[in-house]
Amino acid sequence: MSTSYLGRRSRPFGLRDYVGWIALSVAGVLLGMASIYVLIFAAKALVPGTNEDRLMGSALWPVLGAFIGAGQWLLLRGRVPRAGWWIPLTAAGLWGGTTLAFRVVGSELPIRQLDLILAGAGVGLCLGLAQLIVLRPSRRGLLIWLLISALGWLCLAALIGQSLDRTTDLIALGAIPAAFTGMALAWSGDKARLLVEAEE
Repeated sequence: MSTSYLGRRSRPFGLRDYVGWIALSVAGVLLGMASIYVLIFAAKALVPGTNEDRLMGSALWPVLGAFIGAGQWLLLRGRVPRAGWWIPLTAAGLWGGTTLAFRVVGSELPIRQLDLILAGAGVGLCLGLAQLIVLRPSRRGLLIWLLISALGWLCLAALIGQSLDRTTDLIALGAIPAAFTGMALAWSGDKARLLVEAEE
């Protein structure tokens, strides 16, 4: 029997959930950044001479992914089977996507705008692929989820550029991709039913 990813008895993913999805994603980014700085200060206190930039570079994306995933999980739990996997898969997908993107375009600044946009789309694809393990959509839903995830991260890269120095950049990091994926979830839970689990 085919069922929506929300489940037949779950309430639809409505406007309130959509706003919550974005807000929880932004909160995840801000809490993730705060936890990274706590981690850096603790590491420097325990091991003087710790390379702050190296630690930030290795911890940034998986930690942010875990916190974003945790925020989004609050809305997915009870609606999606295997929702607990959303947190580690979001962390792994964001880490893998950014690692691949930096290997392709390099990490030396400045990065060309076109390269940056393509890297953003690649991050979204990798993240979307990881999250599909939880969503298990139909073939059509799979393509739509990947496209929307890539588009969200592409728009993020185009709007904020190559820096995460300002608070507004961090808010955009949480809000822009979530605005796109939240639309897919809301549309899926409504009449369009884009994300449909495979028949069991």
